Amino acid sequence: MLQVVNLTEYASVVAAFPFKDPNLEKSAFPRRFPFSSMVPKVYKQVKEFVRSSLWYTEDLNLTQTKIDEMIQKSTNLLLTGTLSGCLTTLIQKPSVGLLELIQITLNTNYLECTNIYLEEFITSVTKSSVKDESYKAELQGKSMFKDARAEAEEQIYEKLKAKIDESFDLASYDWTLNEPEGRASDYIIDLVAFLQSTFLAFTNLPVI
Repeated sequence: MLQVVNLTEYASVVAAFPFKDPNLEKSAFPRRFPFSSMVPKVYKQVKEFVRSSLWYTEDLNLTQTKIDEMIQKSTNLLLTGTLSGCLTTLIQKPSVGLLELIQITLNTNYLECTNIYLEEFITSVTKSSVKDESYKAELQGKSMFKDARAEAEEQIYEKLKAKIDESFDLASYDWTLNEPEGRASDYIIDLVAFLQSTFLAFTNLPVI
């Protein structure tokens, strides 16, 4: 989670990323955003990419429609190609743990919601209308981040299943006992504690 310790830091984050939470605004410092620093950084870099793409078109003598098409096509390639590939690589890393995958799931949810803001940003910098009926191309960030979140959730399931299997494989249980001995196995105690802490982290996940 991204934490800020004063009003200046808080204002810097909300100025860079379209996020509003009345409860967070009223809370005492330090304040914690529900996403990590990755979210405003990615959003800022996509906007910078759009500006750079627009700068590139300045001397090409293109019509406004062609500029719109080029900006949106290149931005979609950035989202669905480069950024999507980076997220997939990160999610599939064996070293990425459960809590990190949960954070990625949260991050992609907030980034998914920025698609409309990125479209509006392109509208403002190109002085054209992204939603014009004669031009149907739109940014594909929403579906891309949704797919990345689904992939992260699948990895969470696989890692949880592997952890449970590992706990049973390490322990030697006598499944033929008629009566319990009155105390759970240390492996079971550790597994339950692990699951409790993990499920507690799940409470931060958005309701879809």
